[in-house]
Amino acid sequence: MFRLPQSPMRILGTYGAASLAYFTGVDLLVELGLDNVPGREYISVGLDAAFVLGSLVVLRGVLDRQYRRLRRVNEALEARINGRTAELKAQIAEHTRTEETLRASEQRFRDIAEAASDWLWETGPDLRFRYVSRRFVDLTGFPSDLLLDKSPAQLFAAAEFGQAGLPEDAMRARRPFHDVALVLELKGEKRWLLLSGKPVLDASGQFAGYRGTGADVTERRGQDKASADLRRRHDLILNSLGEGVFGLDSDGCFTFINPAAQELLGWSATELIEKSARIMLAPDPAEALTLKVGDEQPRRFQAAGFRRKDGSLLPVEYVLTTVAESFSDGGAVTGAVVAFRDVTEQKRAAAELVAAKERAEASTRAKSNFLAHISHQLRTPLNSIVGFADVMRNEYFGPIGNERYRDYVGDIGHSAAHLSDLIEDLVDLARIEAGRLELEEKPSDISLLAEEALSMVRTQAVQGGCSLQNNVPGNLPPVQLDPRRFKQVLLNLLSNAVKFTPANGRIAIMAEMEPDGGLLVKVADTGTGMSDEALEQVTSPGDQGSVSVRPEKAGAGLGLPLARQLMELHGGGLSIASQPQQGTVVSLRLPPSRIGGEKG
Repeated sequence: MFRLPQSPMRILGTYGAASLAYFTGVDLLVELGLDNVPGREYISVGLDAAFVLGSLVVLRGVLDRQYRRLRRVNEALEARINGRTAELKAQIAEHTRTEETLRASEQRFRDIAEAASDWLWETGPDLRFRYVSRRFVDLTGFPSDLLLDKSPAQLFAAAEFGQAGLPEDAMRARRPFHDVALVLELKGEKRWLLLSGKPVLDASGQFAGYRGTGADVTERRGQDKASADLRRRHDLILNSLGEGVFGLDSDGCFTFINPAAQELLGWSATELIEKSARIMLAPDPAEALTLKVGDEQPRRFQAAGFRRKDGSLLPVEYVLTTVAESFSDGGAVTGAVVAFRDVTEQKRAAAELVAAKERAEASTRAKSNFLAHISHQLRTPLNSIVGFADVMRNEYFGPIGNERYRDYVGDIGHSAAHLSDLIEDLVDLARIEAGRLELEEKPSDISLLAEEALSMVRTQAVQGGCSLQNNVPGNLPPVQLDPRRFKQVLLNLLSNAVKFTPANGRIAIMAEMEPDGGLLVKVADTGTGMSDEALEQVTSPGDQGSVSVRPEKAGAGLGLPLARQLMELHGGGLSIASQPQQGTVVSLRLPPSRIGGEKG
């Protein structure tokens, strides 16, 4: 500790007292001792001057010592002040850093509170909310003032899910609580919340309130409800399906099995859950229920079998769909879903269908053989009848005599020829049905075939009083077909047209190229025509529909069915358009693939 120098007033006081004593003593000395000495005034003045000068010297020394002491004291004080100032600056800097740390910590706390998925809250000792983070407003859309200065009992109602009861009971008992489900309502809008909190004590250990978090689970509750509804619907669908469905985990063990599967297999769900499907069902083929990595597409097994509980084999068709974490990333297989159905009846029906097909094919072969045999048997006497009728009509062995016999002979010849044509049509139909009719194809001129067909029915047309027209262009490209069979189609159509066209009617053949490159040939007449109902009938063998025809011109109804099948053999088709009393148009279509080549 530094000692302060004497004060200037004290020094001046001491000097004044010494001066007073000096001057008083000198004056007494001069008055008493030097009274008779000459020049005493000068001596007195000299003494005074010497005293003053001595005093000045002494005073200067004293002042110098005091100055030096003051300087040392001042330097010591300045050093202490500088040291203290440095200490204060350090303390201020530390305080500033502490404040900045506290502000940063508070800001971090606020940032975390605002960014957290939950919101933060705090109550006082009276259990009334005194702080609610802004996240509450963001999540619920409700103002934070709705909670402030209110207790949980004033704000919340118990929800129908989660932990039961309001948290205020636990809060009054100073107990922590977790995920208490509550409902907060404002103006008819409800929000479902989960509240968690723990008691807080102050520095003295006294209860200071609660702090905790809150979560808005309104959307999650809706999603959970939707998921539960979806699960119920899925269960309802699975339970109502007539097909069996079961699930497998990654080890191939049962995870669920619907009632239909239990009924089909004879096992109950409790007997199969967590059991290996390959062991319990012994699938045939054995690898059928094997789960494969990367097997994204469902695998279908059409000829398989599962073992029932009684040991019998259940014929099934089933689809196995693999479930994986991510097919695109080669994720691990987590299981599979198998949907199957009992195909016992289908297999029985398929076997019966095969047997029926074989019987039908045998019947067709028998019919074809019978027709071939009977046609041979009929042709021999028919040829004799036609030959003898021709000899009698031409009177090779002499005159017949009665003119009516000549007419009878003519009718016999026409009837025999007609019967021969019917036999040929029957044989052709039988060959087509049996797949034994082969086409002899070559490039052909449609115009020439049309003219030949028209010439073969011209006599009948003249007798019926109707006209024939060939409107087929001569510049059409050649067509690859069987000329004899195509002419047979034209003859059948022209014969029908002549039969059903009255006197003064017209029959024409036309042809044109279609936009797709195919060929369209039409046979049109101005005959009696047909209704829609009759059109469906005339394409069936032996049915002439509801059309009227003179008995002497009636046929067996084989022409149109035979014509249609012959066109289909050529890859084409036959269609009919007709109106009663307005005539009929039969269209023959040949595909583009048959157009071209050199004419034969």
